[in-house]
Amino acid sequence: MTITSPSAFLSSSRWLWLTAAVALASCLLPWVTNPAAGLSLNPADLAEWTSLAPAVQAQTPPLFTSFLLRTPLLIVALLVAYATGRKHSWAALLILLLAAAQLPPFEFLKDSGNSNYRQQLMMAVMTAGLGLGALYGLARHFVLTGAGVVTALGLLAALAGVTSAVREMRAFAPGAQAGPGLLFYSAAMLAIVALAANTGIKKRRGEAPPGSSSWVEVS
Repeated sequence: MTITSPSAFLSSSRWLWLTAAVALASCLLPWVTNPAAGLSLNPADLAEWTSLAPAVQAQTPPLFTSFLLRTPLLIVALLVAYATGRKHSWAALLILLLAAAQLPPFEFLKDSGNSNYRQQLMMAVMTAGLGLGALYGLARHFVLTGAGVVTALGLLAALAGVTSAVREMRAFAPGAQAGPGLLFYSAAMLAIVALAANTGIKKRRGEAPPGSSSWVEVS
């Protein structure tokens, strides 16, 4: 699942940028809605809401549902790194802005033991560290492999997080359901998973010697 030619990279890069834009835009839309109760929460608000639920606080690890709901900006940061494919300072700045968006409020300085604030800080550090690591450390020909794995994990995290959040919310608002933001985010993740899988299959079929197994990893 590698990219070896500049033209192939540019084509994949456009898809990755589009996916990153759709995923980021989806974070502004409701991921859980309840028209009867007037609830409409994007993933950041939903993560905050679930962090207050006793069942989520008692999870192992603590606030795991909130963690899952905070992964989208991390995924977007990684997609930015993969889409850029080169060590551009503006891409690094964008990754750092995505990380800064996850920082806890200033109250964290007075309440450093707050598990929710500490998780927000952890997500900001992870986004900066993994995003910059992918930008400066990942070889360009492994872009689609990394993007495919990351988006698959991002999709699973989003679905698991929303499923858990809806279950908790229905205890207070029976009409809670997944919102359009999750639909757009899932579509973006699936598009890259499909692109990575399709590229990998074509690569292996095109380079595998006659009579050899097509699943052998192509270097």
